[in-house]
Amino acid sequence: MKRFSYVLSSIIFCVLFTTALRPVSAQTPSDESVKHIPMELIQNPDNPILLMFTASWCAPCHKMRSVMFKKESISVLLRKYNLVILDVESQPGSDLQRIYCEDRVVPQYIVMDKEQNVLRKMRGATDDEYEFADFLRSGIEEIRPGMPAVQDIVTQEQMEILTGDDYKAATSRLKAQWSFGIGVGGHLSTMPVSSRSLFAEDRASAADSLQFNYNGVKPGGSISALVRYTFYKSTIETGLLFMTAGGRDVRTKENFNSYYIGIPFDFHFGIWNDLKGGVGLSAMYMLNDVAKNRFDAGLRLKLMWDAHPFCISAGWQYGFVNLFGAESPMRAHNNHFFVNFAFYFN
Repeated sequence: MKRFSYVLSSIIFCVLFTTALRPVSAQTPSDESVKHIPMELIQNPDNPILLMFTASWCAPCHKMRSVMFKKESISVLLRKYNLVILDVESQPGSDLQRIYCEDRVVPQYIVMDKEQNVLRKMRGATDDEYEFADFLRSGIEEIRPGMPAVQDIVTQEQMEILTGDDYKAATSRLKAQWSFGIGVGGHLSTMPVSSRSLFAEDRASAADSLQFNYNGVKPGGSISALVRYTFYKSTIETGLLFMTAGGRDVRTKENFNSYYIGIPFDFHFGIWNDLKGGVGLSAMYMLNDVAKNRFDAGLRLKLMWDAHPFCISAGWQYGFVNLFGAESPMRAHNNHFFVNFAFYFN
């Protein structure tokens, strides 16, 4: 009897404990009232938002874009929304699908107000023009009841891209934008010296004639003004860079500094989530007279964590211009290992 009472009390305790936890677990999923949509995807913060979850293999998604979206009554309403087309097989589409959708069915459409509160949801494709128009119209009317009509923010050209055959162009249309930023960084620079001559006497004579022995590693810093264009999962970035570099004279043990202004040009491509790789070129001009050849250029390779609006990158720049000039028997290239931190403004 005691054993039965013990088992019964244990069951009652477990039920009560589970019931007590149920409200907490109901709050565990991501709260839809939180602003999860990246602001870089929003064209106009005063207009409502339409999330469109889609995929490259989704035939009903393509049919909605190529047929339904081209209907005049639909395109008129779509132009009033911040259209956020989300590929559920990539970021941020897969994350947002887990937050806002009850399942992984595509297509799914969600109307939100400018504060990113969910107002309407539609699951799956439809052939009913009036049904989809009512879905879009009701979202606009609820957002601004009795207010002037919401202004169009999507151009006719953008609508043609949206309803065209190029899936990647459509899914990246609202990601394609200009951003401006500022960056600061640090680096370790080295100017390894080598000789073009095969004879030891010539190499020694050339080395003795140098004003500095460029061998050695020296820390430096940089500051930059940046502009980037983002499209699909890639970015093109350029700007204006000021940096210090130098070395250490191993004979006199004295440091020397060189100051550069430069224009980097980089192409960034997505690897996984916010992780990107980058490759580019940099053209620089030396402001002080440390080397005979003041013009320099380098090949840049980098790895970056691009969590907009912040970005951290690290990489290597290999200089391929001889700082001593073409006629010198010696060669020196300006190489850098760098780490940069940037903040971008939309």
